[in-house]
Amino acid sequence: MKYALIDMGSNTIHLCVYEVVGDKALKLFQNKIVAGIASYVEEGCLSQNGIQAAVDALTSFNQILGLLDIEHVDVFATASLRNINNQEEVLTAITRQTGRQVEILSGSQEAILGYYGVVQEVHPQKGFLVDIGGGSTEITSFSQEGPSSSTSYPLGCLNLYKHNVNGYIFPTQKERDKMEDDIAQTFRDVPQYTGKPGRGTLYAVGGTARAVRKLANHYFKNDRSNMLIQKKQIRELRKYLEKQGQSRINLIIRYCPDRFHTIIPGLMILEALMIRTGAGSIEVCSSGVREGYLWNKIHIK
Repeated sequence: MKYALIDMGSNTIHLCVYEVVGDKALKLFQNKIVAGIASYVEEGCLSQNGIQAAVDALTSFNQILGLLDIEHVDVFATASLRNINNQEEVLTAITRQTGRQVEILSGSQEAILGYYGVVQEVHPQKGFLVDIGGGSTEITSFSQEGPSSSTSYPLGCLNLYKHNVNGYIFPTQKERDKMEDDIAQTFRDVPQYTGKPGRGTLYAVGGTARAVRKLANHYFKNDRSNMLIQKKQIRELRKYLEKQGQSRINLIIRYCPDRFHTIIPGLMILEALMIRTGAGSIEVCSSGVREGYLWNKIHIK
């Protein structure tokens, strides 16, 4: 059975096609469109241009799906549509123009599904899972028994950038200071590891974490398959990207061009969460919310 998922995020919209056999899923194909939905939010509402950007992306994916033999297609949205005031208007317009019904995941649903996506891949015993999106950040604490708590914070790398950066595409020191204040205020109640500080591992999913991994592996000359990044490396990479110079621009263009404006805000959030939780390293996972969503659908059926 082939299963397609369309994940409408605040920055990117993803199409993933899986082959499902029993309770296992193999990813066959994926594509993404950088729509930047969160950047179209004005006074709490998604603008007409934002609605059109979402419609255009889904229409493009409909054309691809029309060429494939797909038995099941689900569309879900996270903070991109969860946090807007004109949600009903937007969902109606999307369904009318694309024929697709969009399921809105709550913050807690997004966090828990991210956890279930990760445990299919790395089987962590205890710790925290973080998913830094464009419009929100989800943090889930878990133990061997499963997830114990999950919280969705209304701050992601795209809206952090949008609310604080007004000039050059890279934030100035003054703008970074403003972002630091927003980050500290938003994540002031994040819990800490119960063990020795600096010994825990923070597990991370999502496009921001994967982009950071690519940059770090190149910058520190790690093997491309490396998934583990130390806290001091996160700090050093951030400081490098904040400096002026063509080399940092070339690095971003080569490894994460679609996150040119959000990679520094993403690094700032990631570093702050590592400090706040007391984690000494971060392990980036390739599976996440989409895989958790699919796992949930398979087991419900």
